[in-house]
Amino acid sequence: MIFKLFACCIPVSGARRSIICDIQRGTYKFIPNILYDILTTHKDKSIESIKSTYGHKYSDELDSYFLFLEQNEFGFWCDDPKRFPDIKMEWMHPSAITNAIIDIDATSHHDYSKIRFQLDDLGCQALQLRIYDEIEPQQLRNIISEFNDSRLRSIDVVIKYSNNLTVEVLSELCQSLQRVRSVQIHSSPELKKVQVFGIKTPLNFLTEEINDHTHCGVVNASYFVANVSSFTESLHYNSCLNRKIGIDIHGNIKNCPSFRSTFGNIKDSTLREALDRPGFKDFWNVTKDSVTICCDCEFRYICMDCRAFTKDNEKHGKPEKCNYDPYTAKWAS
Repeated sequence: MIFKLFACCIPVSGARRSIICDIQRGTYKFIPNILYDILTTHKDKSIESIKSTYGHKYSDELDSYFLFLEQNEFGFWCDDPKRFPDIKMEWMHPSAITNAIIDIDATSHHDYSKIRFQLDDLGCQALQLRIYDEIEPQQLRNIISEFNDSRLRSIDVVIKYSNNLTVEVLSELCQSLQRVRSVQIHSSPELKKVQVFGIKTPLNFLTEEINDHTHCGVVNASYFVANVSSFTESLHYNSCLNRKIGIDIHGNIKNCPSFRSTFGNIKDSTLREALDRPGFKDFWNVTKDSVTICCDCEFRYICMDCRAFTKDNEKHGKPEKCNYDPYTAKWAS
């Protein structure tokens, strides 16, 4: 018999250890590199054939490996693995832009209606609003309401804490504006997560102060995303910057608001014009396999990559705010 991994369970190698990423369940588990080699080098071979390859010296260890795979529902036994083809690791999307970021502070005067129609023109599906200064609830509602009839599927809000933004106010806003997917309230006096009954959107209160775009780019295991779309996109494109467009607090159009390079201003240029200007897409094809150190990391296809803040400001440098070392498999404090 031959052990066949489910098509959604994909092994990814690292310098010190590997993982099996279940892109259907959105989870992953660590495995030793020797098991990764077995699953890839000896793919679709019978267990007896694999044992024979190692001279039957490690039969007990091999049995325990396959028992682990079976117990964790990573695959199944069969006699003809060719009947169960692998997932095609292609990534395609019809939109010119899939996601956007708008930065807002007390000095910002964005024309949200204008932005909404231009994002629709590009086929954008996800929007993040990063608000650095205190804002009145009605002003927040007015901003989000501009996108009520847009093509957006989700809006993530990062907003500064104020006494006016109570749990009741935010819950009512999330209930009436169904596109709001997540709300992060930074600069809060206490760290807490509030899940209101009947509201699918959790309210995350963070004590961290987020004053400007320089807080972007933090790499943390809690930000890992393991699904078909993000995994396959990471294989071919940059996991953060591909098909992204940003507008900074002054209205400058960028690939990401945290970048220095600008490609026009929303006051006198369209998003599509900026998108077509030379250099805008320079980072779209920087995959983790081409980034120093990241190419040896087992998390590289489920991790969001930052090119705005990198080691030595190198285009292919490791994210500056990543504290993980794949060679020791440890996170620095």
